[in-house]
Amino acid sequence: MTALHLPGSGRWVNRSGQFCEQTNTHALLVSKNVKALEEKSIEDGSMRKCPSCAEVVKAEAVVCRFCQRELPAIEAPVKTQAQYEEEMLILMDKYSIFFDGFNYFYKKEKFPTFAAALEQAKAA
Repeated sequence: MTALHLPGSGRWVNRSGQFCEQTNTHALLVSKNVKALEEKSIEDGSMRKCPSCAEVVKAEAVVCRFCQRELPAIEAPVKTQAQYEEEMLILMDKYSIFFDGFNYFYKKEKFPTFAAALEQAKAA
């Protein structure tokens, strides 16, 4: 017999809509599409699949809660050159840093590297 739990009531309803006892009943809890939720959480980085048992666990987990095996460390994502340049342009605009082809300028002060100009701009 399949039953659905009514949250907050402590009661169960069978397929015909009748209330039933929780004891001696195998219940199937109906939820949203679990596969889609798992895929979305893996995509957004909050969860990941265990390489040993393929169960979905939290991204920060060190040991899989299902198979008890140690999980590999998460590698930091590597930025592409385009991502780095886009981030740099955003920071240059935010802190009014200019580049003349040779040097970076912040408030008419010349810096040989972007990092030096950004450090000065953040300190101001």
